[in-house]
Amino acid sequence: MTDVRPVRAEDALDLAAVAAWLAGHADPGRAGVDLSAVPEVRQFSGGVSNLTYLLRYPDGDLVLRRPPRGQHTGTAHDVAREYRIQEALGRVLPAVPRTVALCEDTAVTGTPFSVVRRIEGPIPRRRMPPGVDLSREQVARLCTNVVDLLVELHRVDVDATGLAGLDRGPGYVRRQVDNWTGRYARARTRDVPSFARVTAWLAAHQPADRPHTLVHNDFRLDNVVLDPADPTRPVGLLDWELATVGDPLMDLASALGYWIQADDGPLVRRLSRQPTTLPGMMTREQVVAHYCARTGHRVTNGEWAWYEVFGLFRVAVIAQQVWARYRSGQTTDPAFRSFGVAVRLLERRCLSVIRRAGRLTPDRAAAQVGSPLLTRRRIRPRRWTPPAFHDPGPTAPLRIARRLDPGDHGPEDVVFDAAGLAVTGLRDGSVVRIDVATGARTPVGRTGGRPLGVEPCADGSVLVCDHDRGLLRVGPDGAVEVLVSSLDGEPLTFASNVAAAPDGTVWFTTSTDRWDVEHHLGDFFEHSATGRLVRRDPDGTVTTVLAGLGFANGLVLAPDGSHLLLAETARYRVLRHWLTGPRAGTTEPLVELPGFPDNLSLGSDGLLWVAIAAPRNALLDRLLPLPGVLRLALWNVPARVRPAATPIAWVVAFDPADGRRVHDLRSADAGYGFVTAVAERDGTVVVAGLHEDELAVLDPLVP
Repeated sequence: MTDVRPVRAEDALDLAAVAAWLAGHADPGRAGVDLSAVPEVRQFSGGVSNLTYLLRYPDGDLVLRRPPRGQHTGTAHDVAREYRIQEALGRVLPAVPRTVALCEDTAVTGTPFSVVRRIEGPIPRRRMPPGVDLSREQVARLCTNVVDLLVELHRVDVDATGLAGLDRGPGYVRRQVDNWTGRYARARTRDVPSFARVTAWLAAHQPADRPHTLVHNDFRLDNVVLDPADPTRPVGLLDWELATVGDPLMDLASALGYWIQADDGPLVRRLSRQPTTLPGMMTREQVVAHYCARTGHRVTNGEWAWYEVFGLFRVAVIAQQVWARYRSGQTTDPAFRSFGVAVRLLERRCLSVIRRAGRLTPDRAAAQVGSPLLTRRRIRPRRWTPPAFHDPGPTAPLRIARRLDPGDHGPEDVVFDAAGLAVTGLRDGSVVRIDVATGARTPVGRTGGRPLGVEPCADGSVLVCDHDRGLLRVGPDGAVEVLVSSLDGEPLTFASNVAAAPDGTVWFTTSTDRWDVEHHLGDFFEHSATGRLVRRDPDGTVTTVLAGLGFANGLVLAPDGSHLLLAETARYRVLRHWLTGPRAGTTEPLVELPGFPDNLSLGSDGLLWVAIAAPRNALLDRLLPLPGVLRLALWNVPARVRPAATPIAWVVAFDPADGRRVHDLRSADAGYGFVTAVAERDGTVVVAGLHEDELAVLDPLVP
C-alpha cells in the first residue's frame, strides 16, 4: 500500500482515545468492523487540507479525517459539514464514502474528526499507482470515465438529497470571487505576488450566474478511487469538505486548474500532482468540450477564459494557504516546500490566459469551446450563376395569433408528432414537446449540444440532428444515443435535418463542413457547396448519397417512401431525390424559390410546407457569377456593410406532386423574423425561428 505512511510527529493522533470513542459511539454494523479492537494507524499521503488517517482493524479498514492545527478559513477543514454532506449525498451517489461516525467533542483528541468506511482501490497520484499499467486506449477510457463522474455529480437532484439549503441563491459567482480574493489576501506572505491584476480582471469580467448544481469544489484525479479489477472505472470520490451548491462550470474550472497536459512547459509539468500528461489523457479544451457535450452546457472560448483564470487563481490560493502554514512551521511536510514557487508560476499562467483572451477575435471568442468548425476564415469563393428571379408575391399576409414559450432560446425546427404535440430543439441542448393548445411543455431530454432538425418516432423517441454532436436518438427516457458522429473519418459537423423510414433507415443532411451555425452566411458568400445527403441503414452502415449540395437543409420522406424532398438553401430550391421506381437514385428540382428555403415538413393537409428564412439578396446574386475576389473583398469589410438578410416572416406551401404553390404567407412587420421551420396539423400552422425566443401559432388558414 504505497499511499499510506507512518504518522508524522506533528500530526500525531491519540489512537487509544479515538478507538475508545468509536467503540462507545459508532454503530458496528455501519462501520463493518469489530470496534472493540484497537486499530493500527497510518497516515495517507497526498492532500493539502484535512489530515487523513487509515484505521486498520483486524477485519477491515476505516478512514479518519480531522483538521490540521492552525488558522482555518471558511468551510475549509470543517469535517462536520463534510460528514453531513457525505451522509446525505451517499444515498444517491454510490461513489461517496459510507459514513460511520462524527465526533465534534474536541476533548477526545483535540479537534473534531469524522470516520467513514474505506473504499478499496488504487488512487492516482503524480503517477499511476504501482501495478496499474494502462495502454493509451485504457488511459483515454479512464479519463472519459472520470469526467463523466463529475457530470454524474452535477446531474444529482439537489432537492432529493436534502442539501438544497447549501444554495445561497443568486450571486454565487460574485461571492466566490470575493471569497477567494479575501482568502489570498489573508494568507499572503511577503515572498509571493499580489495577484492584483488577476483579481481585478476576475471582478470586472464575471459571467452571469448559471443554474446551480451540487459541486465538489476539489475534484481531482487524486481524489478518485479506481476499481481494483478495472482501473479505468472510478468507484469512489473523496474529500467533500468544500462541496456546496453552485455554478457547475466553476467546479469544472477548479478541477482543470490542476490539469497539467503533455504540451505544457517544463516548469508547469513539474507542478503536476496527477497523471494527466499520460498518452491518452484529454487536453483541458477536450475535457471542457466533452463535459459540455454530456451536460448540454454551452460555453464559448471568451466565456471559458474567465473560468480558466478563476480555476488557476483558486489553485494558487490553496497553494498559498499551504505555503503560509509551511513557512510558519505549522507543517514540515517536504512536499510543500515548492508551493511558494507554484504560487508565482500560477500568477504567470493567469496573466497569460488574460492576455490570450484579449487577443481573441469576436468570432473566435463567440465560438463554443472545442468546436471543430471555424467561425471566421478566409472564404474560398466559387462562381455560380443563380436562376432567374421570379416572385409571384404572397397569397395572404402572415399573421401571428399567439406565441408558445418553449423554455429557452432558438427553436430551430418544429415538427408535429403522432399525438399532435409540437417537437423542437433549443439552444441549451434540450428537446421538448409542446401542447399547441395549452402551451404545456414536456421535456424529452438534452442532447449535450445544439439540436437543429428533429424527427419524432413511433416509439416515443426523437431523432435529432445536433450541430455539435452529429445524428442522435433521444429515447423516451431521455437517454441520448449517438448514431453517427463521423463521416469518412472526419467529425460529423453541422448535421441539419433528418427523416426516418419505418424499416429503421434514417436519412439526414449536413449543411456545410466549413462553417458553424452562427456564421453560416460564410457558406453563402463562398458558395463552396459542401453539403451532403447521408443514409444510415438499420445495421449502422453510413453512406453519403449526394455530395456537393449548396447548404443541404430541410428534409422529408414521402409517405409512400418513394422519394425524399430536400431543401438546397444556397441554390434557392427544393429537390426531389427518388428512392424507388424507374427513377431511383436520380435527383430533380421540384421548385425554385425567391428566397432561402430552410426546414421542410409535410402537413396533414398533404402539402409540403417550406420555411423561407430570407428573400434572395440582389447584390449577392450579382456577385456570385463574378470573380471571387469581389466577394472576398466584401467579406472582409465590417459586417454592417455586407449584404444583410431582409427581416421577414415567410412560409410557403406546395403540392408535393407537381410543385404548385398553394399558400404563400409573409409579413415584414409580424414581430417575428428569420423563420427557419414551419409545421401544419389539422389547420394549425406553427413556425419556429433560430433567433427567436418562442414558437408562433399563425391565424387559421383561409381556404
